[in-house]
Amino acid sequence: MRQLSLRSTCSRLLGAAAPAASPVHTRQAASRFSGSLLTGNAKRTNGLVLPLTRSVRFYTADKEPAVQSGEKHEFKAETKKLLHIVAHSLYSQREVFVRELISNASDALEKLRQLQATSADVSSEKPLGIDISIDADSKTITFQDTGIGMNAEELKENLGTIARSGSKAYIEKMQSSDETKDAANTIVGQFGVGFYSAFMVGDKITVYTRSAKPDSEGYCWDSDGLGSYTLSKADNVPVGTKITISVKDDAKEFLDKDKLSEIIKKYSNFVGFPISVNGEKVNTVEALWTKSKNSITEEEHKNFYRFISHSWDDPMYNLVYQADGPLSIR
Repeated sequence: MRQLSLRSTCSRLLGAAAPAASPVHTRQAASRFSGSLLTGNAKRTNGLVLPLTRSVRFYTADKEPAVQSGEKHEFKAETKKLLHIVAHSLYSQREVFVRELISNASDALEKLRQLQATSADVSSEKPLGIDISIDADSKTITFQDTGIGMNAEELKENLGTIARSGSKAYIEKMQSSDETKDAANTIVGQFGVGFYSAFMVGDKITVYTRSAKPDSEGYCWDSDGLGSYTLSKADNVPVGTKITISVKDDAKEFLDKDKLSEIIKKYSNFVGFPISVNGEKVNTVEALWTKSKNSITEEEHKNFYRFISHSWDDPMYNLVYQADGPLSIR
């Protein structure tokens, strides 16, 4: 008998299957699921019966952003070092850029949701969500969220410098190490540098953003990652952040919709906001540990188990429990 165990936030789901089932692969869990965009129909995907999704795009600007003349800024010295490491030392780990950009977008959406709960003076133009679009002809991938957005100072702080003070010392340690490549694999996501992982697959990144705070202006940030960036004011920019990656010739595999969707399911399926790729919702299985025991149906138990275990069978039993504080199971 195999036992399936998941990390508990408010509650946990345990499932066990017959010995013939395939090995269990646990997945990352994130915050509360924000709502379903599902129809009542069903389809079978890799042996898992899932509701069909509506084709949905969370927002599209009525007009293309109009970028004004901008100012050129040099990256800080430690940021230049980091960009070089990310672009050249993480070749085998390039798919993590998807996870990192979705994580950043999810944080921005959560910040906006919390701000909306405490302040009435917050702009929220569209439903909360993450929209990813692929344009194979122009060789671009765009990550777009309807989160809190950024103003000019926040752009300089978040994208022009390394976000956490420990990064500089960590980089210096890496450069003196004989195992720089292995050490580099651990830096993405640990020190607030996840955004820079996009330079693993892109030779240019353009960011459009406008803060949800009252009377905020839109801005455009763009860089080739070689030492400087340009910051400009921009019109027709909706609240949130839009990141467009111009994909390198040796990273064209990420322009495939199915491949990108599989990466999202691998790393970000339980992000608490809907994620779409070219208009189709990808994270279709809910995080059951965020729901109350009585609200979880038998079908949801079955679909959730099948998704995380990659198996066709049904769970032998379901056990839902809640725990508060440190928990030890022996």
